[in-house]
Amino acid sequence: MWLREYWNIIVLFFSRSPEIPDSEYASMPNVFHFDEYDNCLLSQNDSLYCSITFQLYPNENNSSAIWKLIEKTSLEKRNYRHDILRHGICIKETCPDVALDDFTKNVHKFTENLEKCYNLKFRHMGLEGKITKMRCETNESPYPISSIDVVFG
Repeated sequence: MWLREYWNIIVLFFSRSPEIPDSEYASMPNVFHFDEYDNCLLSQNDSLYCSITFQLYPNENNSSAIWKLIEKTSLEKRNYRHDILRHGICIKETCPDVALDDFTKNVHKFTENLEKCYNLKFRHMGLEGKITKMRCETNESPYPISSIDVVFG
């Protein structure tokens, strides 16, 4: 009998995870966010849809409450790391001030401008970040249509 109670205490002790109220959890940035891919690429002539991985960190002079919550949540191995965001964004909708021409002419400048846009999005939380991975697609076909395609298609 006492062994069973002892076992229950051990199981309860080791299975506990830090309790985070739903309201606090909801205050963190979404780990995953995806704008409408099809609507983005079909609705505009010069469309650009980018999938990015965005690494968050606290502002230099500020260790915000949200950052502390992100650290606390990410320490638990059963939780997603909330400091690494995976977002798919339609550039014209999410960051309309980013010049799409830079994507084809100067990818480094395009990435910097996209980072600035995303940093503005999280500044009110005391957070900023860097794009660590990026893959973009346009609505232009990578394969030009030839006369053979027209005849046999």
